[in-house]
Amino acid sequence: MANVDNARGLTPFMGQGGTPKIKKYKNSTATDTFRGDVVALDASGLVHRIATTTGSLNIVGVAANFIDAAASASTQDVWVY
Repeated sequence: MANVDNARGLTPFMGQGGTPKIKKYKNSTATDTFRGDVVALDASGLVHRIATTTGSLNIVGVAANFIDAAASASTQDVWVY
């Protein structure tokens, strides 16, 4: 039997009833960031989603909320766990 196709990105591990630690960063306005995307810091200190595995040495975690880059000309808050 085939597995169910239910893409949802990465999710926090909730071991022993704890809650994940999250931190707020500013998102770059270049691309949308989706909940569950792996994000990294760029040279200006803003986070962006990682589209490939090469060239991203500054991974900070996984996005906890959706950011629509086209909705605002300024940076928006993205919560990262």
